[in-house]
Amino acid sequence: MMYIENLLGTKHVQIALISSLLFSILASPSVFGFMRSLLKKMINIKASDTLLLLIHAIVFGILMVFITKILLASRTIEGQEEVEDVEEDVEEDVEVEVDEQ
Repeated sequence: MMYIENLLGTKHVQIALISSLLFSILASPSVFGFMRSLLKKMINIKASDTLLLLIHAIVFGILMVFITKILLASRTIEGQEEVEDVEEDVEEDVEVEVDEQ
């Protein structure tokens, strides 16, 4: 059980799971049908399957950039906190050694 928790805690797995879910939503036939009718009403264009696929690929790519940026930014913040903790420990050790001399 601990292995699964550790695995789900990694950013790579989180990104893979989120991208799979997002792709499943965007690639569903109901979303394609909605987009087809929306384009017909708004722009008066009868969208082909290829055009819809292209639009969904662009939307998926844009959303993945933002999602990945958010997940990696949270990892950077966690990493910075760990680095700051280590730096504080090193500074304390140096102060102790200087005081002893």
